[in-house]
Amino acid sequence: MKLWQLLTFGKYFVRKVQLGSTACCRFVVRVANGLGIADRLTRSNNDNIFKARGPSCQPVSYFRLKLSFKASNVEARMAQDTLAANNLSAFDRQISFASAEKSTARLLWLLILVMSAIAVVSFATLSLRIDLPSNPSLIAIGLAYAGVTWFYSAIRRDARLAGALTAVGQLFLVLLAGLMLTYAASAVGLPFRDANLYAADRGLGFDRQSYQAFVASTPGFRLILDAAYATIQPQTAFVPFILILTAQLNRLQQFVFALGISMLCTALIAAVIPAIDAFIYVDLAPFGESSIPSSVYSHIRTLNALRAGTLHSIRLNDLEGLITFPSFHTTSAILFAWALWPIRYLRVLAVVVNGLMILSTPISGEHYAIDVIAGGIVAAAAIFAAKWIMRRWTSLHVRLPHPRT
Repeated sequence: MKLWQLLTFGKYFVRKVQLGSTACCRFVVRVANGLGIADRLTRSNNDNIFKARGPSCQPVSYFRLKLSFKASNVEARMAQDTLAANNLSAFDRQISFASAEKSTARLLWLLILVMSAIAVVSFATLSLRIDLPSNPSLIAIGLAYAGVTWFYSAIRRDARLAGALTAVGQLFLVLLAGLMLTYAASAVGLPFRDANLYAADRGLGFDRQSYQAFVASTPGFRLILDAAYATIQPQTAFVPFILILTAQLNRLQQFVFALGISMLCTALIAAVIPAIDAFIYVDLAPFGESSIPSSVYSHIRTLNALRAGTLHSIRLNDLEGLITFPSFHTTSAILFAWALWPIRYLRVLAVVVNGLMILSTPISGEHYAIDVIAGGIVAAAAIFAAKWIMRRWTSLHVRLPHPRT
């Protein structure tokens, strides 16, 4: 045998030995993986450690295999450390979200303070006052509720329950302050703008008489609209209850903040653009309010007394809705549907009920069509402002952790 043949055979033999040792090591690693000894040894590591491609392949020794097992153990420990870090990050994130909810609660208190301050200044300017003894049960319930909230906030600490109780209490205060602002807005006494609102309806092509005839010609439709219009108070309690039940405190806080902004905007607009309503100005023309019997309820009596300065004491047991433009029923309907939108199984119901409430506003609420449009604009602006302000407030006062990359 010649020398070059001997060298070729030797090279071929060495090559076969290398491939055989590599295959054996692969088999050992697979068995080890199957037994869970090196379960963290990934395929990429196998390809990097055990390469058997081309003449540059190096035989895998027992020491290299042992080293690979050590590397896999190190990787397993690193994975455990990463998991612990992720758990810690999730805990930190939960703490940060709780801090964000507390920070948002402080923002809501600030909104309530602003609304209350405006109401106090307006009442002092217009010589109005609140008759607190007129509803002692309301005062007692409010104090008891405040005591329960303080108990779960300071004594028997329950962050989730205390946050929910605080948000509902803030909702009540927002509604109360907003109602006081509507009384102050009604007492400003600027000239009524019903003629302009009715002209705007005609400019939009809305025929009130035709709409009334359509509703009357559909059996049962008027009853459905009246029932939908009356859901504003039940929904005011139902929406917070559902949001608390589904653990969406942040959504509840957004709803309360948007409601407060919308009530503040509604009162400011109504002070500048006061109106009676479409029923008295259009349907009862030319006699107007003089054709309403004294036995029939109408908000116009309270409205005229506030404008004339003969009503100075606001009784808490006899609060009324006095605003025509913009329609707060429309604003509330949009806010209700928006607040319940994340809850999939209530989404359709919320849209249908509140859509009917909006349709009922010109009939059951005796509003102009332009009132409905203005109420929708106020709702959209309040939602946008609430989300933007709360996002900016959170970014400035709460440091949320960034996700790991």
